[in-house]
Amino acid sequence: MFAIFVKFTVDREVRDTLIKAFVEDGEGSLKDEPDTRRFDVIEDASNPNVMFLYEVYKDEAAFQEHTQREPYKKFMEVLQGLLSANRCKAEELARGTTLFPPSESQAWQKQ
Repeated sequence: MFAIFVKFTVDREVRDTLIKAFVEDGEGSLKDEPDTRRFDVIEDASNPNVMFLYEVYKDEAAFQEHTQREPYKKFMEVLQGLLSANRCKAEELARGTTLFPPSESQAWQKQ
């Protein structure tokens, strides 16, 4: 499996805008992309203006396909607007192949 983990720090006033964009991208990914295994948005327990995005795909090609789809492009429009207005910071923390569970594990099966 191929995973990406990104940290977002957002101004309180635009937090809901970013969350809405996450949800729209995530719903589209999980519904329409069979090779998307996880799309989790995590709120930091100590600071609700810090969020983490954890995405898992069958492989890197599936992630690249995801980036060509409309929900991702809409998310990136919103994110770019927030970044250029200095209302949000994004930091990619990790990108790579998962070590556990193994790719063939039932743990990756959609519910």
